[in-house]
Amino acid sequence: MEKNIKLLNGTVDVALRLLAVLSTCKILMSEDRLAIYSYFAIHFSDMQKNEESVHPDIPYRYSGYTKSREIIPSSLSLLISRGLVKCIIKKHNILYSSTEMGDALYEQISGVYKIKLVNSITKVHNVLKDTSDIQILKKVSLSMQNWGSEFKYESIFNEFDYE
Repeated sequence: MEKNIKLLNGTVDVALRLLAVLSTCKILMSEDRLAIYSYFAIHFSDMQKNEESVHPDIPYRYSGYTKSREIIPSSLSLLISRGLVKCIIKKHNILYSSTEMGDALYEQISGVYKIKLVNSITKVHNVLKDTSDIQILKKVSLSMQNWGSEFKYESIFNEFDYE
């Protein structure tokens, strides 16, 4: 029996992006912060309007953030099970960091995409590093409906008036 494996925005893709965030930033992160860094790492223009994103702008891209929230736990489980990320419990918080093995594996990856991704992660971290998770979540919840709303004519159904 064949099993379809989702490559883009699937467990492995998200796991590699989370490893990239943790290996680049070198700090303990909550699942909430990881989700936000992961999203802004590929869609930085949603954070800083005049900046370029690693991935192209698409309509309703905020759904990528909400969908990734479902995938992140299994991605973290995969990374932890392979010894690439460790989980630390501090004052009722579950935090994650990359391990030496995770950093070493990430160093083995090369290419133009990695360079762009690391640059973007660094920019995200420079903007958010002194902001609490709660403050970041508030900003995200207020602005995420705008991520991808610049596409007025993404569907022919916009021309129909439903009642």
